[in-house]
Amino acid sequence: MQSPDEAPGRRMAPLLVAELVLSEAAAAAITLTTNEPAYEVTLHVAIAIGFLLSYRAVVRKRDNFMLAGLVAVAAVVICGMSYVRAPMIVLLYPEEIVGMHESTVAALFGWLLVAWALLQSRRDCLFLPVVTGLAIFGLMGTLNLSADFMVAFIVYLFAMAYAWGYDRMLDVRVAAPSTGKQPSALLRLSRAQLSATALLVIVVLIASTGVGKLLYNLTPNLWEQWRLLYRSWNWTGAIFQGTFMFTDEIRLARGRVRLSDMVMLKVRSDRPALWRGRVYDRYTGNGWRRTTDAQYPWLRAADGTARVATYYAPQWARYKGKRLRQTFTLCNVTTRGIFAAAQPVAIRITALSPLGPIRRISVQQDVYGGLQSMPIMMPGSSYEVVSVVPNFTAQQLRAAGDNYPPQIVEPYITQYPLEVEVGLKGLVDQITADCLTPYDKVQAILRYLERNCLYTLSPPPTPPGRDPVVYFVRNSKRGACDLFASAAALMCRLAGVPARLATGFSEGTWDPDEEAFIVRGTDAHAWIEVYFPGYGWVPYDPHAAGDVESQGLLELLSYGQIALALSILLRWMLIAGGGILVFYLVLGNLVDLRTLWQVVRATRRLSGPWQKVAREQAAIKGALARFAPSGRVRGPQRLATLTPWEVLESARQAAPRHAGLDDVAAAFDDLYRLRYAPRTPSAAELNDLCRRLRHLRRRLRHLKS
Repeated sequence: MQSPDEAPGRRMAPLLVAELVLSEAAAAAITLTTNEPAYEVTLHVAIAIGFLLSYRAVVRKRDNFMLAGLVAVAAVVICGMSYVRAPMIVLLYPEEIVGMHESTVAALFGWLLVAWALLQSRRDCLFLPVVTGLAIFGLMGTLNLSADFMVAFIVYLFAMAYAWGYDRMLDVRVAAPSTGKQPSALLRLSRAQLSATALLVIVVLIASTGVGKLLYNLTPNLWEQWRLLYRSWNWTGAIFQGTFMFTDEIRLARGRVRLSDMVMLKVRSDRPALWRGRVYDRYTGNGWRRTTDAQYPWLRAADGTARVATYYAPQWARYKGKRLRQTFTLCNVTTRGIFAAAQPVAIRITALSPLGPIRRISVQQDVYGGLQSMPIMMPGSSYEVVSVVPNFTAQQLRAAGDNYPPQIVEPYITQYPLEVEVGLKGLVDQITADCLTPYDKVQAILRYLERNCLYTLSPPPTPPGRDPVVYFVRNSKRGACDLFASAAALMCRLAGVPARLATGFSEGTWDPDEEAFIVRGTDAHAWIEVYFPGYGWVPYDPHAAGDVESQGLLELLSYGQIALALSILLRWMLIAGGGILVFYLVLGNLVDLRTLWQVVRATRRLSGPWQKVAREQAAIKGALARFAPSGRVRGPQRLATLTPWEVLESARQAAPRHAGLDDVAAAFDDLYRLRYAPRTPSAAELNDLCRRLRHLRRRLRHLKS
C-alpha cells in the first residue's frame, strides 16, 4: 500500500507553495510602488487562486490550459486598452501603473503570472513564473530600488532556489525505491530542502556583498580618475557634462528621483542659503523651460591679473537687501553656470582650472539674474560672490501691494495651462479666500502644501493625459521638491501673484573641519521666487511637514493617505508573515540537513544517466496503463503499487497483437541487464538506452488502446 506521502497532491504541495511565494514576491515588486489597495489585493489574491486551482488539477490529474490561455489573452488585450478608463480596466491597470511604460509592461507580466499559476500542475511549466518574475524585477528596479524592493527580491531568490532544488528531489524520489533504501518522509525531506536553500541564499548574499566591498576598496577612485582624464583630454565631453543644473528645460514626475552622494560644492559663507543655479518662467504642462536666453555682460574691473578677475553687475547698487559673501569651490562639477545665493552683484574668479591661469574670460548675466562664465569652469575652480539676499519683514512685503508692471504680468501671472486652471483654481480661491495681500496668499498656499502633502523621492508616475502638478495636489499628494515648487508657483499665479521656479542646491551640511558647507548631489533642490513691487524677487522654499518614509500609519491617515496606509499595512503583514514562516521552518529545522544528505547518498547511484533512464521507465509505465484492464489498474495509487513488468504483462494480455509492446519488453530486458550487470555500464550505453525508451514512449502515444 502506498504511503500518503506518495500521493501526487502531497508530493507537489511544497513545490507549489514555493512557486506561490516566488510569484507573490515578483508581484510585490509591482505593488510596492503603487498606492492602489484594490489593485494590489486583486493581483495577489488572483495569483493565490491560480495556484489553488493548480493543486486541484494535480489531485484530479487534469490541466488548466484553456483557462490559463484565456487569462493570458485577456491580460494582453486589456493592456492594449489601458488608455480606456473603464472601471474594470482601471482596477486591473490603475492610473499609477500606466503612467510609465516600464510599470505598464511590468503590470502585464503581473497578470501573466496569474495565467502561469494555473499551469503549475505540470512541472515542466516551472520556468514560466521564474522568467516572468525576473523580467518584473528588472523593469521595476529602474523605478523603485528601495529596501523593501530588495527584500522582495531576496524572497524571490529564496523561493526560486527552493523550487529548483525540490523539483530535482522529486526526480530523486521517483528513482530512490529501486535502490532498496527508502528516503525519509516527504515532510522531513521538504523541510531539509528548505534549510539547505536558506543556507545557500545566505552564503550567496554574504559572498556577493563581500566581493562587492572588496572590489570597491581595491579600486575606490578608478572611475573618478578616468572621468577627470576624459574631461581634461576631451573638451566636447566636458561641454556636455557641463550642463548640470543648467538645462533649458526640466521635466516633472518622471518616477523615482535618483541623486548622487558625491560632493559637488564646498561653500564658505557666513550663513546658509539656497545656492541658485537656474530659473524657469514658462510651465509647459509636463515641466518648465526658459523663454529667452538673452544675456548681457558684466563689467570687468581694471585690477584683474592672470590668476584673478573681478566683475560687477551694471547698476549693482540698485538692488535692495543684505549683502552676503560666499566662496565656492567646484568639486565634481564641470559647468559654465555660476552658483550663488539670491541675486549676485559681484564676483571674483580666482581660477577657472587648477591647471593654468585665466586667459580669455567673461561673465554674463541672463534676464533671470543667473550668471554664466566663459570658458567652462573645471573641478577645482574657485570663485567668490557677493549677493544681495532679501531680508524684508512681513510688514514691508504686505505693504508692497499688487501694482505689477506689464513685463511681470504676462510671463509670471497669466501663464498656465487650462488644465491647471480647471483643476486648481477652485482650491486656490478657497485657500486664499481670507487673504488681503499677495504676501498672505503666498503664505496660505505654502501652509496648505506643507500640511496636506508629503515628501518622497519615489512619487507615483503621473497617468497619461494628466497634468503632473494637478495630479500631485489633488490625487497623490506625494512628491519631491520639484513638484512642491511647481505646485506653489502655479497656485501663486492662479491667486494673481507672480512666481517662477528656481533650481540649484540647498545649503548642504556644515563641516567644522572645512569651515564650509559641503553640498552633495543629494542636496539638489527646487524652490520658487515671488515678485513684490519695489523689492524684486524673493525666494520661498515650499516643503512638507514630513516625508513618506518617516510617517506612521496614523500620520498617513491624518494626511488623507488612506490608500497608502493600507498598502503599507498589507506590505508589512506579508513581510512579517513570511519572516515568521521562514524562522520557524528554517532556523528550527537545520537538523534536517542530515536527512537531505542521507537521501543524496541513498540515490547517488541513480544520478546522471541512471536518473534519466528511471524517469523514462516511469513515463512508459504510465503510458502502458491505458492498455491494462480497468480491474487491474485503478488510478495512480493502484498503478504505483505495480512494477513496470506487471503493468506490461497486463497491457499484453489486453492487446497481445501490438508490436510496440514487444519492443518495450525488449527494452526492459536490456535495462535490467545493464542494471544488474557485474560491470558498471558506460555513460554511452545508458544514454543509448534512454533514447530507446524515449522513442518507445512516443510510439505508445499513437497506439490505440
